[in-house]
Amino acid sequence: MDLIEGCKIAAVFATGYMAGAGIYISLVEVQSRRSLPPKALWMQFTKSFKMAAKSMILSTLVTASAPTYLYFALEGSRSRNLWLVSPATFLVGSIYTFTVIIPEVNVMLDENVVEKKGEKWLEGAVERWNKRNLFRTLINTANFICTIVAAIRS
Repeated sequence: MDLIEGCKIAAVFATGYMAGAGIYISLVEVQSRRSLPPKALWMQFTKSFKMAAKSMILSTLVTASAPTYLYFALEGSRSRNLWLVSPATFLVGSIYTFTVIIPEVNVMLDENVVEKKGEKWLEGAVERWNKRNLFRTLINTANFICTIVAAIRS
């Protein structure tokens, strides 16, 4: 296997992981959280968020770098521009995450948030996070589909 084929496999795997994680969170984890009392909700959310943040770092880097390399390496490919979807998704997703999601998450991660902000605020904040995360899930799923098409066609 050469570098180009390795990058294609890595890009498909990483974008699939990002899309799959978002879909799982939206369909399973979000639904199960809704039945938890506030303190358990906080514990589950913070533990899950911190674990996911760590696991997504490498996938995010691969999602951005492998397709960027492929865009430049596959100059004659008829689907060359599809490889730009991934770095564009990385940029949009990163800006969205750091400007819209992270400011409130930082408040939510405080171990005294229930005492400081109240149970209703925490429940509302988790629901807002759930809705905001849907945007990332949608763009990551679209990115995964574009990556599969690009890998097949180039």
